[in-house]
Amino acid sequence: MNLKLIVAGLVGFLAVALAAFGAHGLPATLPDIQRNAYMTGGQFHLAHALLLAALALGPRSARLAWSYGAILLGTAIFCGVLYAYALTGNGRIAMFAPVGGLTLMIGWLLLAAAGLGGGPKREA
Repeated sequence: MNLKLIVAGLVGFLAVALAAFGAHGLPATLPDIQRNAYMTGGQFHLAHALLLAALALGPRSARLAWSYGAILLGTAIFCGVLYAYALTGNGRIAMFAPVGGLTLMIGWLLLAAAGLGGGPKREA
């Protein structure tokens, strides 16, 4: 069993389900700023679900494990905040989006750090 791959699949499923809701279920009267926030959350959600799947299928290393964790946490915070703001209009919630964005950036840097070495070498 690959728990990380299961989580990646569920994150991807949720991204598609929420995108479908965004396309068909958001109120027509929703202000553009909230609609755009929802759609941005959806784009980041799906992109990072794919990254989680790639990390789950890749080689095992501590750096990649930390990257996976940061990407998962950052996706939950960043996208969750954007979805919540879009659906409630509460601007105070939106103030937490940078925390998720920073966590995502850290995850990407950890992925880059994993490429610096410390693991088995594979031919390109």
